[in-house]
Amino acid sequence: MIWEQRKLGDVFKEYSEKNHTELPALTIIQGGGTVKREDSDRNLMYDKSNLSNYKMVRKDDFIVHLRSFEGGLEKASSDGIISPAYHTFHSDVADSRFYYPYFRSHEFIKHKLVPHVYGIRDGRSIDIDGMKTIEIPYTSTEEQQKIGDYLESIDHHITLHQRKCEETKILKKYMLQKMFPQNGQKVPEIRFKGFTDDWEQRKLGDVLERRIEQRQQSEEYPRLAFASGQGVIPLSERKTNNREQLTKDEYTKKYLVTELNDIVYNPANVKYGAIDRNKCGRGLISPIYVTFTTNEIPGFIERIVTSHDFQQRALRFEEGTVTKRQSVNPEDLVTLDILVAPKREEQQKIATYFDSLDHLITLHQRITPYFLKINAFVWEQRKLGDSCKLNGRIGFRGYTEKDIISKEAGGVLTFSPTNIVDNKLTIECKNTYITREKYDESPEIKISNGDILFVKTGSTLGKSALVAGLKEDASINPQIVVMHVEKDTENFMSNVLITDRVMKQVAAVKIGGAVPTMTETELKNFTYFAPAEKEEKKKIGDHFRTLDNLITLHQRKCEELQNIKKFMLQNMFV
Repeated sequence: MIWEQRKLGDVFKEYSEKNHTELPALTIIQGGGTVKREDSDRNLMYDKSNLSNYKMVRKDDFIVHLRSFEGGLEKASSDGIISPAYHTFHSDVADSRFYYPYFRSHEFIKHKLVPHVYGIRDGRSIDIDGMKTIEIPYTSTEEQQKIGDYLESIDHHITLHQRKCEETKILKKYMLQKMFPQNGQKVPEIRFKGFTDDWEQRKLGDVLERRIEQRQQSEEYPRLAFASGQGVIPLSERKTNNREQLTKDEYTKKYLVTELNDIVYNPANVKYGAIDRNKCGRGLISPIYVTFTTNEIPGFIERIVTSHDFQQRALRFEEGTVTKRQSVNPEDLVTLDILVAPKREEQQKIATYFDSLDHLITLHQRITPYFLKINAFVWEQRKLGDSCKLNGRIGFRGYTEKDIISKEAGGVLTFSPTNIVDNKLTIECKNTYITREKYDESPEIKISNGDILFVKTGSTLGKSALVAGLKEDASINPQIVVMHVEKDTENFMSNVLITDRVMKQVAAVKIGGAVPTMTETELKNFTYFAPAEKEEKKKIGDHFRTLDNLITLHQRKCEELQNIKKFMLQNMFV
């Protein structure tokens, strides 16, 4: 069924049933459904003798409440009764899981609901009759249910990832206590195999050297920001207001240089954890900060200086009369004693282990794709031929004719379509000597990172893969279509090609003959849905790339656990 626009009042019918005092009184939690009033953490006073005047609401029906013009319609979490000031809507032709994210979207609230709001300040109300005339997207109940199932599964995954994130944080905290010496110990409780030497007590100043170079900002040295909980980040990504951007001499003023893996801290903010390793890269930060280099493994030193114990010891050097303005001078900070693993190999193993935990925490935190819910209603149907340029670049990495027929040219990188499986490019690139005759007979197609390969003939017809990780341009046989897509949309488009919608169009092509084949014209006419904005495509593509990374990470973790299990079985039973 093609999506259409229908009036809200035609899809959802308002009802008002009273005299249901047998049902529990409910209160509205904006963004959280409804809860029984006695279970709410709010101090709600209401006249229980007047409950017969309350309106009944059924589970999954929608409620227009007093603040709906701010946060959208709310969905009932259970049967109950609500204030007579609210309005209830029910539908026999709609799945509430499908419409809930839409009724809470910016598109619906600001562009469709707000025009039907009247009154001023806290006296504002929604014109219900006007709201019923709002046009909303509509598709078959079967498709609504499938989308609802998908959105519900996403919510389930979000919850799981949030739990995994918390579990990993707990594991990290525990391992930091066990993998670093505590309470006067010379060795940690847990160590990697092969390391037995005592750790060495040293002054922080013995392992850190202050960086004092300053420069004006440039393309090579961009402005960076540094903040508690964020570390070193691009200036544009800073969450808080950046007053430094208001300076008139922004491009002539000199800033402090910082390089990848420097230890950076804010003397006035040690209390709140503003000390971290630079994981962003080369750039410039405000001279109010302090940055150090180290000859030890930076990731190992990072875990020492970011520990709660270290920061508490540093706070004894705080100076200043105003609590929020107290600071720890760098000269005092470097006098603190620390314990250091004597071998760099052990430092590296510890750093790598905690880097993997941090990476896992970050991945779990990123799995919050609410934009998929909110914007799915405003996507447009397009053709692949309108979004991608197919083939078009002939030649071997730009070689001249002399290069092509010369053995010193080193050949070209070639690919086999049989290695493209499940949208993964798991292939080995081999140098192949190309003669002039072969070049004339079968010119190959130049490919680069960000291109998408699509098989148009043979047993793997319909398989596709995103090209990534090439150190130089390569070439491929014309039996594979090369799709050149707009920069930053490659991850989105590569996932479009493996959707059921595209796969059904592949299956519907009349291929005929002994070898299944489809034309590029047919591929160009394939349709798909996409958001209008490039930025949204990028976000969705990044989301699926994060999912792929998370899957890979979990597969590796699973293999590690299987190896641990095998080891333990061999050593615990004799």
